Amino acid sequence: MKKLQIVSAGFMVIPFLLCTILTGGAEAKDVIKIGFMGNLASPASLSSRAAAQLAVDEMNTAGGILGHKIELIIEDTKGEIPKCVEMGARLILRSKIHYI
Repeated sequence: MKKLQIVSAGFMVIPFLLCTILTGGAEAKDVIKIGFMGNLASPASLSSRAAAQLAVDEMNTAGGILGHKIELIIEDTKGEIPKCVEMGARLILRSKIHYI
């Protein structure tokens, strides 16, 4: 089960990080911010969150992406569509994340 979570997180995170690398990404001193939105009362969202955090921790332990540390910012949508829109806007506008 743990391997499945790591693979799932990799399929979610790696394409976005590759886009950062190929487009030049952030400056060397910047942190790559990734947003995670989910219903944190749901077991499926909790396992996805844990897998994403594990992937981020492993990448940071290995030195990040081209020297950039990765930060995972987590928002609870409570399973409500209006909350999803609100949290997405908050992540983009306030937290200045690079990817959701």
